[in-house]
Amino acid sequence: MVRSHITRQGTEKMKKLLIFTMIMAVLAVTATAAFAQSSTQGTYAGLAGADQGGGGTVAAATDNGGTLPFTGFQLGIAAALGVALASSGFALRRVTRNSDV
Repeated sequence: MVRSHITRQGTEKMKKLLIFTMIMAVLAVTATAAFAQSSTQGTYAGLAGADQGGGGTVAAATDNGGTLPFTGFQLGIAAALGVALASSGFALRRVTRNSDV
């Protein structure tokens, strides 16, 4: 009787863990595809592969007073992914923790 209760409880936890993992995988795949759609449009403005001129004189680098250049990297997204990964790790540990100890 006790054995079936433990097995059922473990099965419930594994089902929840599997569902959580599948949802996180779907979110990870769809998020990267959504943000990748505009990278070439914003960078090349429709001129990808075309002769864009250039080849003239090289301009000297200017000092911007100690500010970093804008690279287009979405720091907020990276921070959100880090928080999501840490949270999922804590949730996974909590779900799989042995309650008999």
